[in-house]
Amino acid sequence: MRRVLIVADAGDANVAAVAAVLRTRNVAALLASPVHLALAGWRHSMSAEGHVQTCLALGERIVDADSLGAVWFRAASLPAPRFRDSAAADRDYAQAELHALVVSWLQSLGGRIVNAVDGNGLCGPSWAPTRWLTEARRAGLPIAPQVMATSARFVRGWRGSPFAARQPLATAMPPAEHRVLVVDDRTVGGPDASIAAACMRLAAAARCRILRVGFVETGPQLAVSMVDPGGGSLDGEEIDAMAAFLADLVARSCHVTR
Repeated sequence: MRRVLIVADAGDANVAAVAAVLRTRNVAALLASPVHLALAGWRHSMSAEGHVQTCLALGERIVDADSLGAVWFRAASLPAPRFRDSAAADRDYAQAELHALVVSWLQSLGGRIVNAVDGNGLCGPSWAPTRWLTEARRAGLPIAPQVMATSARFVRGWRGSPFAARQPLATAMPPAEHRVLVVDDRTVGGPDASIAAACMRLAAAARCRILRVGFVETGPQLAVSMVDPGGGSLDGEEIDAMAAFLADLVARSCHVTR
């Protein structure tokens, strides 16, 4: 029987809740933290034909990638605990190598990974906040007002020290007041059909099966203030939707390999 592997920070209650719902659907969920991956024994190889084989020793658990029907990588970063006492340059190098290894493994999972990753991202594309907002606008979503400048002195009405005047300036986005969660081919929490459809277009552009979009009220309309491919905090309906999607992904991946 194939399993779901969920990689999330220790103490992530949302992941524990999703795993509990998966068990009610007779789907085994294996939870691991970024530290577990960093301390794991890895065997990661690629054949001349391009077939990737990966096996992890997570403590006493041996996890063959071929036994996984879905992998939800929710953590945004990887530590390097084995190099905690090393020189900074060595620690940074080790962390970069571990990151590259994990990205290669995630890339090899194909349609079983949530979300698709680029050369650097772990839970989705490694886009800067400004790139996310740009892509949201392209998808047809209004964007919350924000001031950005290479030097604060270029912003009309700005006041501060001479040193601060030479620094880049970006106003902080207000906290989201409304939230939409894209889960594969549906949305949870969309205020109307047009917003939901635009969020789906944004998720498709980012190759994200899971995507959190936060909105603030700007006059008569809602505007995007944040986008999170990790999904952020989940409520009851969102937890059920995530579990249903992961269970379906496992079923589909098993069917493909038969």
